[in-house]
This record gives sequence, C-alpha cells and structure tokens, in this order.
Amino acid sequence: MSLDFWEVVERAKNGPLVTEKTYDLEVFYPKLLEVSRKYEISYDPSTPVPCDENLTRRVFEAALEFYSEVGTYCIDTNRIIQFKKEEILEALRVVPDHVRFGEGEDSAVMKHRGIEDRNPPCLWLSAGSMPTDEKLFNPILESFIQEPLAQIVSMALIPEISKISIGVGDPTEYWGATRAAAMLKDARVKAGRPGIACGNAVTTAITTAGIMAATQPRFGLRPSDGYYTPAISELKIDMDRLTRNAFMLDWDANIGFLFAPIYGGMCGGTNTLAIANVAYYMMGAAVCKAGFYNSLPLHFNFSTNSHRELLWAVSISLQAISQFTRLVPVTHLYSRNGPATEEIALECAAWALVVVPSGGNLAGIGFCGGGDKHKNYCNPLDTRLLGEIGHGVVGMGRKEACSIVNTLLDKYEEGLDKGYDTGRPFTELYDVKSRAPLPETVRHYEAMKFQLEELGIPFGEPVKK
Repeated sequence: MSLDFWEVVERAKNGPLVTEKTYDLEVFYPKLLEVSRKYEISYDPSTPVPCDENLTRRVFEAALEFYSEVGTYCIDTNRIIQFKKEEILEALRVVPDHVRFGEGEDSAVMKHRGIEDRNPPCLWLSAGSMPTDEKLFNPILESFIQEPLAQIVSMALIPEISKISIGVGDPTEYWGATRAAAMLKDARVKAGRPGIACGNAVTTAITTAGIMAATQPRFGLRPSDGYYTPAISELKIDMDRLTRNAFMLDWDANIGFLFAPIYGGMCGGTNTLAIANVAYYMMGAAVCKAGFYNSLPLHFNFSTNSHRELLWAVSISLQAISQFTRLVPVTHLYSRNGPATEEIALECAAWALVVVPSGGNLAGIGFCGGGDKHKNYCNPLDTRLLGEIGHGVVGMGRKEACSIVNTLLDKYEEGLDKGYDTGRPFTELYDVKSRAPLPETVRHYEAMKFQLEELGIPFGEPVKK
C-alpha cells in the first residue's frame, strides 16, 4: 500500500532531528559520493546522449539507495522525512502514467514515454517564468498560445501590477496572484484557445495563501492547469510547500514537482548530479504524490542547462526514469543565449535531441544568460523551432542523436563560459498589437531552420488546430 501523504507530514514533524548543516555535510554529500563510487557512475563527455542500459540501471539503483538513506529534509522542523526502499518503489509504482492538462478541444495529455519512443512528446512551449512588464503580459502570452505546436504554456512573472510591487507573504502577493490569474484568463480567451493549460500557475503566488487566493473560481484557474510544489535545493522542503501540496491534493489538481539540482553545488559534478536528479523524482512521488515532474538541473555559475555536462546528466536521468518507472517527466531548457540568436537555435536543437530520444517530454525556453535582469526577452518562434525538432526526432536512436548533439556542441559550446548574446526583446521581434512576428523575425527563423536541416536535423510538421 502506498504511503499516505499524512504519514509524510507526520514524519516531517517527528523524523530524525539534525541541523541543516549536518544534513548537508554529514548526510547528503558523503552518501552521494559513496553511491557514485559503489555503483561506478562515470561521466563520458563524448556521449552527451548515453546509450548504455547497464549504466542506466546503475544510476537508478544508486539513486534508490541514496534517497532511502538521506530522505528529504524539512527545514522548518529540522527533521528528515525518511523512506524505506520498498516505500519508494511503491510510491513510484502507483503514480499515474499520464496527466491531462486543459479543457475541451484545447486539452492535452502528457504521457510517460519510453527510451527512443515512437510516440511524440507533449510540448510545453513558452518563455518559462521570465520577468515581464505588465503591459506586455497579454501580448507575449497570447503570442505563445497562438503557436500551433504549443500544447501547454507558461505564465510569465510580473514583478509589478498597477504600480504595486509584488512581494511574498504579504497583501501584495494576494494582489499579484489574483490579478495575474485574471490576466491569464483574458489572454487565453483573446488568443482563441480558452481551454489551453497554463503549466506553472501562478508565478506571482509563492506561498500557500497566494495559491489559494488565485484559485478562487472567479479568477479563471482550473484544476486542469499545472501547479508546482517546488523542492528546495538540495532534497529539502518546508511546511508551507507541504501545505500547498495538501491543498492541491484536496482540489484534485495537476501537481507538478519542480526541482533544480545544482551542478557545481552540493550535487557536485556530472555523475553525482545525475544520481541526485533521479533521487528528486523519487522525492516527488514519495513526498508530494505528484502527477508530473519538471526537472531542470542548472549550472552553478550561469543558471542554464545547455552545457555538455548538464545534457549528459539530463539524458541519463530521463533514461533511468523512463526504463524503471511510470512517471511523467518534462524537462525545461534554460538557455545561455537570448531570443532570435543563432546560438539559442543551436541550444534548442541540442536540447530536443537529448530529451526526446531519452524518453522525456519537452519544455522551453527560459533565457537565463543574464539572470533575471532582462525583462520581456522571449521569442515564440524560438519555441516553434524547439517543438518542430521535438516532433521531427521522434523515434530517433540515441546513437544518432548523440552524434548530432556533438556536432551542435562543437558550434556553441566554446562560447558558453565566455559570455552570451542577449538577443532582442519581444518588442523588437513581434508586432505588439497584432501579436504577429515581424518579417525580420520570420526570416531569421527560416534561416536557422535551414541551417539545422543542413546538419541532418529533421523537423516535424506543426499540428493543425
């Protein structure tokens, strides 16, 4: 029988008592190194898309042993929520193998996918939780909703609404959460797809109070949208997030478990990052009873994940989840370079070629080259490129994908650590009134598509509405 959520809460109150520093330095990190050595998990930079079933099995087994030993740390109670291996495996067994997002003809199903699966991935195409001016929120969101390949979209982050700076845990959070939800409702209707799901509702609701305020029926959110219970790095949670999760379970909403293990931080290097990433999936099933799992391992220095080291960890993690669980994973690209640049097209292509053959569903793009200092930097045509490649590579073998990814890395990898091309903001790429791309933006998209096709990358056709 699967472990009840309320038993998880009880363990958060009464589990082993340790300080956070002790958990990090004497529990988490030593055990991560130990299982990496024990299971001989080694990173081969020449294979950004690994093709080794034995390695995939060892990564999963290492993660299972690791998570059964370290559990999840609750920072409010200083307790470890511990699970036996059998409890973790049972949690993985009973989770759903598909999730339905949205309503009516705009609904979409995100499924568990196999390695080299011939079924297409679900496409979550948007700009991530990127900062956006209030006046551009609707034009940007409507432009993404209108993209024919987009099955799910994201809500941008609005730092200020009606000249009120949005905070956390105070009345301004209520204001931001409810107004953003209402603006989302308006954008869906105006774009002609009122039933399409927002997968990250609501970006301006950080606490449980904000989420509960925004989900009042009059603001337009639905259980069929997606709602995150985000982990705290690494393998941590707090009582507010557990309360938020309890509300979502009670509302029968689509719960997404969001986690971002840090390459170069407590998760160490590439091999140990892969183990920790798989352990996070186990946490999402055991602690949160999540329906879908959004994994975005990030580089310590750049908050991006298109580096070779990150691609390997993402690929082997997805393969382990695909082969040994029924979970529904979706993995989000955070690019180093900005909208409508040659480099972001190369990063998109590499991302699709890593995620889809490895068994994942596809999401992107968040531009994190400059952190959060660039507002309104997004381009729906970049995500169209990502989605078309995602459909085009369905059924591609990992060896072929690996070869093409290496070619792509040869073109953009050297520049990743040196800087980034900011690209151009939405207002220079789209007609704000018509929500249509400018001719120059279309020409750039077509040029990048031609360049990628010359490298042997297949493109799928847009889905007709």
